[in-house]
Amino acid sequence: MEQVLPFGVAVAIASNLMVCLYFLMLNRYHQESKAYLFWACSCGLFSLGACSLIAAFHLQATAILVPLASVVLLTACYCLFIGLNSFELTSSSTKQGKKINKFYVLGLAAIGASSFFPQTLNGVTCLLMAAILLLTEGCFCRRRTHAFVGYSALRVILLGHAAVMLVQGFILLNQPATMNVQLSSPWIQVMLTTHLLLTMATALILPMLELTRKQIHWERLANTDELTGVLNRRAFLKQVNLSVNSTFKTCLLMIDIDHFKRINDNYGHQAGDEVLKKVARSLHTHVRNQDVVGRLGGEEFAILLPEINYDEAKSIADRILVGVANQIIEIDSHQLNITVSIGVAFSHQGEKDWDRLYSCADSALFQAKEGGRNLIAVYDKPLLLTV
Repeated sequence: MEQVLPFGVAVAIASNLMVCLYFLMLNRYHQESKAYLFWACSCGLFSLGACSLIAAFHLQATAILVPLASVVLLTACYCLFIGLNSFELTSSSTKQGKKINKFYVLGLAAIGASSFFPQTLNGVTCLLMAAILLLTEGCFCRRRTHAFVGYSALRVILLGHAAVMLVQGFILLNQPATMNVQLSSPWIQVMLTTHLLLTMATALILPMLELTRKQIHWERLANTDELTGVLNRRAFLKQVNLSVNSTFKTCLLMIDIDHFKRINDNYGHQAGDEVLKKVARSLHTHVRNQDVVGRLGGEEFAILLPEINYDEAKSIADRILVGVANQIIEIDSHQLNITVSIGVAFSHQGEKDWDRLYSCADSALFQAKEGGRNLIAVYDKPLLLTV
């Protein structure tokens, strides 16, 4: 029986406890996400599992404590998945989550059955831990994220840890049945070392993922119109300048809600806000995936149509005009029929910057307004009437 606690075991336990406390501290300041709490549980459970192994070999209570340690270590890997699944940047689908939940229950049953065959218990536990790590990585392998570097590093560590656990599991299952595994045995040292690396890497990578998530959140707030959810003026102009300076044909639609001031005066600003939101949703419904919708201010919207010809742009403008006009917006007990006027201009008409393109589209919009509203006007073309 070993009287001295091996250095690798002591370091692994102490490190995981420190990281556990670190995640618990983060959880206090980020209670909107349960990821930190589950990661703290993962580290804490790993330390508990290691302590159970120590107690088993020092107290000669392997029949009870070794199966308990196996359950705890498997649960530690499961909590790692739950934490990743709870994290916004790596949100897994419900279907994938259910698969791992079922596998975890089956794993507990397998550990229970293996406890009747002590010579297989350690090997089975390693294989089950490896399987959960592989399933965890598999759930996120197709996930697109802005935190590519940190996220990829975490995936590599998951795969590496799973590979080591697989090898150790097969080695242990092929050992003689009389093998007496000690805490200083190579398989335990490797398991502890690889798990320690995973824990340390997760603790280092998590702040970067959190920072990326907050950066994305603030960029979204800075670029989005709070009321309608479309791009605000600053973000829209940025997209326009990139497109106008390209060699492709670009179309700009200027869209103004007809008699919007009358709506505000007669029904209140809350009604006006509801009209703006409904019109913004309608605009998104009738454009292509590559088109950019923005609100320039007040009741004025704009749509950037990159790489488009006259007929396609006219078709989109027609769909918007008819789609908005066919909407019935209910405000209290009133039903409002809203219409819009649309001005159209193309960058290949000689407009090579936003000011010129905007001026042309605005002139066309003014022409549509003067022509009676609920109309489409194209710069330097006759007024277009809709059905």
